[in-house]
Amino acid sequence: DLMAALALFDLQRATQQSAGPEAQSLDSRIRAAVGSLVSSQRDDGAWGWSLGQNTPHNRYVTARNVWALHLARQAGYGVADDTMDRATTFLQSDLAKLDPSDHESRAIIVHALTVSGTADFAQANRLYRSRQGLSSTGLCYLALAFAKMDRKETARELLTIVASRNLSVGGSRVFAWSRSETETRALFALALQAASPTGPRFKAQIDWLMAHRTGHRWSPDKATGPAAAA
Repeated sequence: DLMAALALFDLQRATQQSAGPEAQSLDSRIRAAVGSLVSSQRDDGAWGWSLGQNTPHNRYVTARNVWALHLARQAGYGVADDTMDRATTFLQSDLAKLDPSDHESRAIIVHALTVSGTADFAQANRLYRSRQGLSSTGLCYLALAFAKMDRKETARELLTIVASRNLSVGGSRVFAWSRSETETRALFALALQAASPTGPRFKAQIDWLMAHRTGHRWSPDKATGPAAAA
């Protein structure tokens, strides 16, 4: 929800429609979402599937929240350094504990750390060397990370691999968090926009996303943020 609201905020600002009741309502929604995430952060810096201290931490939810809160910061909304520092410290610690063969989790965490400005290029480079073993979703996260690091040629190389695949087929190596074609296409579109916005593949992904909305959202629900942002 926060990612989607921030995407609408950017659209309003770009079209000079950042005043009036709709803009005020959107601003209130963003502030409420930021406040909800900040207040529900666990003591260890992570987040779980549901809000509150008693829910087990989840690395993928934490990575997504770091991404969303960073976007809120970019848009001018206040997020305390302590909130971000504790979250990135958790992700860095979790990354160090991962099985070396868990490239999918690594790609998601490395992207979140890159967005927050705390990534280690060596981690991304190791994933790049294992790129053929990554799912399409993992490749998109890694491409987004490389684009953020201003290594767009490497990002485009990764996206060429994604483009050669059938995105409707998840495959056995794709775990539950990354098993949504809709979210994969949204991440693919975001990565294309970051690395190759004038290419024909970008419009094709946007057209697909627009044709596969469920009402004003996307399914699964967690795909709504990346899809709206794309």
